[in-house]
Amino acid sequence: MADILTFGLKKEKHLAVCAVAKKVGVNVTDVARKDYGQKIGALAGIQGFSKDRITYTGPDFAAEMIVFSGLNPQQMDTFLAEYKATGEQPIPLKAIITPYNISWTADALFRELMKEHLQMGK
Repeated sequence: MADILTFGLKKEKHLAVCAVAKKVGVNVTDVARKDYGQKIGALAGIQGFSKDRITYTGPDFAAEMIVFSGLNPQQMDTFLAEYKATGEQPIPLKAIITPYNISWTADALFRELMKEHLQMGK
């Protein structure tokens, strides 16, 4: 099943993401801060991954992040267009689960996306 993982979204953005995801037929999972140290594959409920018995104790993420899991190209395009049409501010950090990042923790993915985001802003 297609899923969108959300990390630290402000209430208005979270509501917009949920409304658009429902239209597109995608689930939304709001990841709790305590789970930021879990692997992305486990957070998305992907077979072969399970949650570790750890609790994240690091800092809050400095920016909002969403991660897409299992969306087909049409769902992705529709979601992005529909979200933009809501008028909500963009979510700065976005990723699609890949074979490369599926084993990363949410924290590691956040740090990589933040690094790329800052480099692109220069």
